[in-house]
Amino acid sequence: TNDSLSKRDDSKDIISPMVNESLRGASIEEMMRKESMIAEHVKETIHNTFTLTWHPPAESNNQTPENFNRGKRRRTNNPVCVKAWIEMGNQLKNDIIEPKFMWRDAYHPDLDQRKLNETSKAPYGVNLMQICRVINSKGLIDRNVHPFAKESCSFLVCANHIEPCLFEASSPEEKDRIVHSLKVVVSRLVCKAIARDAESLVSEFFTPQSYDQYAACVPGDEPDL
Repeated sequence: TNDSLSKRDDSKDIISPMVNESLRGASIEEMMRKESMIAEHVKETIHNTFTLTWHPPAESNNQTPENFNRGKRRRTNNPVCVKAWIEMGNQLKNDIIEPKFMWRDAYHPDLDQRKLNETSKAPYGVNLMQICRVINSKGLIDRNVHPFAKESCSFLVCANHIEPCLFEASSPEEKDRIVHSLKVVVSRLVCKAIARDAESLVSEFFTPQSYDQYAACVPGDEPDL
């Protein structure tokens, strides 16, 4: 699977063709209008949640979210219903928490005992700046590992330092909508980081408290792309 992924064109995967083509050859007024539409789409995506089926990587002896984020895996690769969302970044006094794509188990087996599942305390997550591809999974699913994934409804989130994350939406249409939204969010964040548009980046992808601190402390380090 990793060999197949490496053959794909990164630039076509990460930058949404719909956004790219819609701005090509447009007038300044049209570009400003579409820029506003893209910004609104990003805002809606950040304030939305997605119900997905996550197909975890192959089994391991450790299943905690912290270890998954360090490249380790769950004990089982059975499909899991999850809630996913975009977590805004936060600028603390001496640190910066990057925006993330996050997910956690949707089912709480011990809720009657007022006990939440483990991932509610420590969700799984991938930094948006580490995501290099969001792609349809057609022809890329290893059936020895994920025999139940519906190819027409599934997509992969590929990031540095971890295995591709396989998710399944409720329908092909929902999958296309989520894939497009994630591509727009990631490509916009990366473009603003490359352009060093710090004020806009902080206002769109960080908490309001972070924006309030922007004038006094703006992230100045060049992003590690």
